[in-house]
Amino acid sequence: MGDRVSPESQLCHSSTAVECWAIREGLKLALDREWKGVLVETDSLVASQLINGSLSDKHVLNNIICDYRSMLPRLDSEVKHIYREGNSCADLLAGLNFQQLSLVVLPNMPPCMGQAIYDDASGKKFLRSNDSLIFNAVPL
Repeated sequence: MGDRVSPESQLCHSSTAVECWAIREGLKLALDREWKGVLVETDSLVASQLINGSLSDKHVLNNIICDYRSMLPRLDSEVKHIYREGNSCADLLAGLNFQQLSLVVLPNMPPCMGQAIYDDASGKKFLRSNDSLIFNAVPL
């Protein structure tokens, strides 16, 4: 299926830790492949704030954060926060269930992602609605 990298020794005990680990592994992949201008979009506001320096440097994930801060300038890249509704491609990939927590590098785009990528590229807008603190994407 793809090459796996395990986070078991990375202290991934929270969703923020898992998100930070995954972003770091993605940036390492971009460096290895010499990609420039990579835009990282995350629906984790805390991860985005940690990476962009708007939260304390004494955070438990500081080692990972320092890695980002050294990689981002070399990649001419940035990390920005997006709402969950704008992260449908990541949600689709997460739903594919790779049977373990790891980074998986796919050789090709899964066919199920075609519509989500098209919607993203065409700038499709979604409304946010609040129903008992659960946000749902509603196409415009």
